[in-house]
Amino acid sequence: MEPEDGDWGVKSADNDTWSGLIGLGQRREVDIVYAEYMVTAERVKVLDFILPALMTTSIGIVYRIPGVEDNWTSLLNPLNAKVYFVLLASYIIFTILFIAAESYPILDLAGEQKGKYPNIPPLLFDILGCFFLEGGHIEPRTSKGRLLYAAWFIFCVIIAAVYTANLTSSLLVKTNKIPFTSLADLVKQEHWQFGLMKDSGVQEMFEDSTFEESRKIWAGIVKQNETDSSVLSGNKSELIDKVLNGNFAYIDGSITTHVTSRNDCVLSAIDNIVTAQYISYAVPLNSPLKADLDEYMFRRFEAGL
Repeated sequence: MEPEDGDWGVKSADNDTWSGLIGLGQRREVDIVYAEYMVTAERVKVLDFILPALMTTSIGIVYRIPGVEDNWTSLLNPLNAKVYFVLLASYIIFTILFIAAESYPILDLAGEQKGKYPNIPPLLFDILGCFFLEGGHIEPRTSKGRLLYAAWFIFCVIIAAVYTANLTSSLLVKTNKIPFTSLADLVKQEHWQFGLMKDSGVQEMFEDSTFEESRKIWAGIVKQNETDSSVLSGNKSELIDKVLNGNFAYIDGSITTHVTSRNDCVLSAIDNIVTAQYISYAVPLNSPLKADLDEYMFRRFEAGL
């Protein structure tokens, strides 16, 4: 069966009753709470968790890497803006010189015009194609035109080589500075927000923690939540989207899964910022099933399964 409210379980502010799956176990409406629950101090008061634990999860931070762009404009980064203006000016000047050189009439021995004047529209595209090492069908008629075209193509080859080298370097060498490496660093960030999933085991852990850093994190989240409720959202996708918008750190367990599932190169994570937390199934308090389930889990644990 599933809880009618569809919640994992939240403790009531008025009394010690719980909603969701935990409430079903607390009221003994189910024999086993068959879900991967983080073991917290509040939850062990109303449920008995099966031990050894099913697994452990590390608490970490998901954030967007500063300075990394995920749009087409990042392809312009290998060269400075001034270089692009110089290239544009060079393109215009060369086009004018080349057309002038090729427009000079050439006469044969009989005094008749030899060859045709250049066709301007396709010539513009052919000259531009040299930047991409595609020369097109330019066939200069004059010695001046051949000399200009050869110099232009060599110039474009050099520019293309420099661009390719810089682009490769920017993709391989990461020089982005991580803004924080711990909870203590995160609290000090004036221009960063941080949040976690509402009514989760991670919230309980920070809310009831006796560690100074964790208490400061929770106090900061409560303060930010007064003006921005999305920092304490019950939707993981909303929190990840907020991370992608920048300057927001999402604190949660199994953060590596969050990063790999989105397959986005701008996301990164800092793992193990808090001692690993136990994850396990649970039964109602004093359940006659606990001893057998503990023994079953112990045997699988000892067998390496």
